[in-house]
Amino acid sequence: MNILPFIQNLANELCCSYSLGELLSLHNRNNYFIPDGIIYFDERPFVIIEDKNSKNSKRYKKVDYEIARIQDYLGIKWSILLDDDIFYLRPLLGDFKKHRNVLEIAQIISSENTFHVNPLAKDKYFEVLKQRISEHLNLSQKKRITDFVDGLDVNDIEIANDGICLTTAKETEFFMSLLKPVEKKELWRYTTKNSLFLMLRDHNQNMLSLNCMNDISEIDYADKYIDTETCVLRKSIDEANKVFILSCCDETKSDDLMMWRLYAQDAEGVSLCYHLYSNKIDNDYFYLAHVCYGQKDSHPELDLIKNIMDCPIHGLHFRFRKWIVWKHFFKPYDFNYEDEIRLIYFEHKDSLAKKSIWIEDSKSGIASPMKLFCIEETYKPKYPLSLIKVLIGPKSKEAPINLVQFSKMYNEAKIFCPGICPEFKMSQIDIYR
Repeated sequence: MNILPFIQNLANELCCSYSLGELLSLHNRNNYFIPDGIIYFDERPFVIIEDKNSKNSKRYKKVDYEIARIQDYLGIKWSILLDDDIFYLRPLLGDFKKHRNVLEIAQIISSENTFHVNPLAKDKYFEVLKQRISEHLNLSQKKRITDFVDGLDVNDIEIANDGICLTTAKETEFFMSLLKPVEKKELWRYTTKNSLFLMLRDHNQNMLSLNCMNDISEIDYADKYIDTETCVLRKSIDEANKVFILSCCDETKSDDLMMWRLYAQDAEGVSLCYHLYSNKIDNDYFYLAHVCYGQKDSHPELDLIKNIMDCPIHGLHFRFRKWIVWKHFFKPYDFNYEDEIRLIYFEHKDSLAKKSIWIEDSKSGIASPMKLFCIEETYKPKYPLSLIKVLIGPKSKEAPINLVQFSKMYNEAKIFCPGICPEFKMSQIDIYR
């Protein structure tokens, strides 16, 4: 039979996305599996589909065994085997059963929960998780990690359709024990003069997708380090299009020569100061933390995460629900001079942005989505940052005039934090060349 209509019809019935011939890497292995079709739920493989007649018959004589083995290893809830016009459906850790048509299969997948796990798996993983975390108490975050372990309860472990995980709240607590929290109320950001102009003119703060980062290799740094499942390029780009970033620093880097050179048009740009509304960091849409850079030749925090994920219990691996976000708070040691603080916006349900547009990045030439958040004083929902200070770069053209003009635009925009007097100043660096 033609497998494409089958996959399309099943995906439509399940209201899910699908792909054909996408590569899945096997966790901690150097070999790969390419099913004929994949149906995704919550951005992860939910059903893998194989057409027995589409493979080389000699190599795939036992394709039913192969797909079952891969399904169980990766923790994918369903697999379907097509043999001419016969349909075989298999739940995770179960057996193939024959069915009549795609509608019957869709109904079973939608309504029947045949996912059974040995009840000891939860208790077992609870003990293993505490043990594996305790093996890394030599980290500088020892106190925070110890507090996390001491507060961990077996009810914080959940059995999901595709693996074992922490509850959402406990997962957030785990990552914040690894990452340095942001305690100060003022954050600084280097950017172009034009970005400031557009912000004041249009009353919007923009956030670009991860695909427009200065160093594109940062996107999959954590994945490569811990050797998680590798996706094809198109899927990794799609994933990055849902995560938007604003790179900041604290006051110690607010007027720094190296930062001016790297991130503010070679000192012709601006350094902006924001007031932080901590109550708007919900760890659902908005996330904020200091970037973790690891050490010179290793990354102990990622070693801990790898140790946790590389631990199958009853055929199930551990996974983090929001790894798509948390992994972007880890960077190579080589960038540690930046002392970066990252604000990340993750769009996964209703958008909090006022507007979404596409741009072509001026540096990389990459087409990318951009979110525009209204920063007017009375706008709801309130953006987590409010502009309160501006430093004009040490090489900025017509700086004295722009100092006055930008100040006038700022006051007319009425976007400042109530009770805080806005400041516009020149950089104190006078040795730039």
